[in-house]
Amino acid sequence: MDWQYNGPNIPESRYHTKSPPRRTPSPEPKQPPTMSWFQRTTSTPSFQFGATALVAGGLTAAALLSYQHIRRSEAIYDLKSSIPELDKAHPGEQVYTHLF
Repeated sequence: MDWQYNGPNIPESRYHTKSPPRRTPSPEPKQPPTMSWFQRTTSTPSFQFGATALVAGGLTAAALLSYQHIRRSEAIYDLKSSIPELDKAHPGEQVYTHLF
């Protein structure tokens, strides 16, 4: 009995077919994740305009209130510094009211 090696024992129908090889279907393009209500709302131009107006108004109010506070503090300091200290030249006097 003559024995001959004919290569690996692979069924021909699996690898030697006349039909073209099967192509794997290309994966579907990934859909972007759906946007939430908050993301949709904040991406609209009207919301962005409103947010800009609110921020600008807040900064303006803060600047005005800060300026008024500084002016008021300076006025109080000037007023307090104009009042002389009580000493012999400026004695303190008790004030009486004669309403009753």
